[in-house]
Amino acid sequence: MSGEGELLGQYYRITFDPDEVGIADVALLPAAAGAMLAWNVPVDGELRIALASRDFLPVEDAVAITFLGDDALPGERVVEVDLVQAMLNEQDVLDTSGSRDPVLPAVRFVSKNYPNPFNPSTCIAFGVPASADGGERVLLRIYDLSGRLLRTLEDGFVPSGFHSRDWDGRDSAGRRVGSGVSFYRADVGPETFVNKMVMLK
Repeated sequence: MSGEGELLGQYYRITFDPDEVGIADVALLPAAAGAMLAWNVPVDGELRIALASRDFLPVEDAVAITFLGDDALPGERVVEVDLVQAMLNEQDVLDTSGSRDPVLPAVRFVSKNYPNPFNPSTCIAFGVPASADGGERVLLRIYDLSGRLLRTLEDGFVPSGFHSRDWDGRDSAGRRVGSGVSFYRADVGPETFVNKMVMLK
């Protein structure tokens, strides 16, 4: 995987009826090429999937689950599964309202950048929950210790869902920022998140 250390961790728990089907295999789809995948041998109808990737990958775009049924007839079967837990960098982000719509964050969130400390680049993941407008305004900025604005990574309307932005350690003029502590502030809709990060050289 390129960009060693610059990963987002994703974890999913999926349940199914073990009396109907079993799990034969879980494999990465082409959209997830380069990601790392781990999964368990399901017990009592619960499949656990862990992904490590450079960018956020919705589970339905990242993996193909091959089910093993009792019938030997060729063709497709409809298998009902439930996504019961979704985590991004150890933060629970699943909307458990019971909707069958695509999975969206349950709340606004901004994860700690990863990696941290970093050199030369780092990734900041954030979530925009479902809304009547289909998204919210997001303002994501990097500041130095004195409060001087170094770079704006996002400033505009962002659709509901999971997102990430990379910072390459450069200011708005393209100059490499010196090593040390900086901060990022993210305004996601009406909520503000601030975190510290450290660049090493």
